[in-house]
Amino acid sequence: MKFPSADRKRRPSFSGQNCTVVNTDVAGFGALQRNDRNRRIIRAAVLDMMRASLGRLWEECASQDQGDGLLLVVPPAIPTAKVMERLHGELPEELGKHNRTYDEPSRIRLRVAVTVGPIVSDPLGMSGEAIIRSSRLLDAPALKDAMKLAGASLGMIVSEFVHEHVIRHAEGWAGPGGYDAVEVNVKESHVRAWMQLIDPSPTAGSSSSAPVALS
Repeated sequence: MKFPSADRKRRPSFSGQNCTVVNTDVAGFGALQRNDRNRRIIRAAVLDMMRASLGRLWEECASQDQGDGLLLVVPPAIPTAKVMERLHGELPEELGKHNRTYDEPSRIRLRVAVTVGPIVSDPLGMSGEAIIRSSRLLDAPALKDAMKLAGASLGMIVSEFVHEHVIRHAEGWAGPGGYDAVEVNVKESHVRAWMQLIDPSPTAGSSSSAPVALS
């Protein structure tokens, strides 16, 4: 199976600009029921679905393989609201399409974290507190537990800044009522974040993508 590289396009360079950071993680990537073929399918699928979800925005982003997920840094010229609109509007269907195509070991339950902050490029890739914060949000027990309890295939978690300045003002594609506040206490991070569960349902023939209530 040929895996499409996330780094074939020219990588943008950053020198401290405030960028939107999108970090993804596949729940149970290393689970025993998966084999190496399943993981190759999953890795390729995550790249493909993020590329399809962002559309033309993808070509402007810097991408970095995380093994069990993908890190994207969106240049500051692209509004965070545009990124969130694409993720809300396109990603559930892309994920649902994948999960209806493959059997259980190759299906994906995806966590997506979005933050904003200064990013710096270096010879090894990209760095910045916003990237670290996005990783901590992905590891939030509240998100993991809620997804497991609800059987959700997609969980979005955003920083308080993104919720306050983007989600709260969204029209049509999302709204503040769809997100619940959670406390994230992971390693050295003790912050408030906002999360929403979206379930495209991995059941064959299902096309539901309605938000799952958390409370």
